[in-house]
Amino acid sequence: MSDEEKGHLYTHCQATIFPAEDDFGIAQVEAQAAGRPVIAFRAGGATESVQEDVTGLFFDAQTPEAIMGAVRRFETMTFDPAAIRAHARTFDAAVFRKALKEYVDDRLRAHARSGAHPGQAAGRPQPETGT
Repeated sequence: MSDEEKGHLYTHCQATIFPAEDDFGIAQVEAQAAGRPVIAFRAGGATESVQEDVTGLFFDAQTPEAIMGAVRRFETMTFDPAAIRAHARTFDAAVFRKALKEYVDDRLRAHARSGAHPGQAAGRPQPETGT
């Protein structure tokens, strides 16, 4: 399916259900970017991308009964689409690049303050040269 079709489905659904375990959970983040809550198996990347009772909810077993229990619970809840979208933005590539740059810059400043020579790890003695 095209990105446009997928976006339309996310935008018009009540929630998305993710019964599998995966490493990151890009589909959960895509659903949240559309302002839709996620009902997910509590494992893998979903545990980092879904905020319980804020951007979605979890179920603890990959069984029809556990999923139906989560859906029943979902039906009693309300979610704020703007809060869900705001959370999804924290996974944006630009946010990641900015955080990575800040981390690297911070480590470089700490390294410079340590007095280490270029190419030398901070706190490690400089190798002896054969003079």
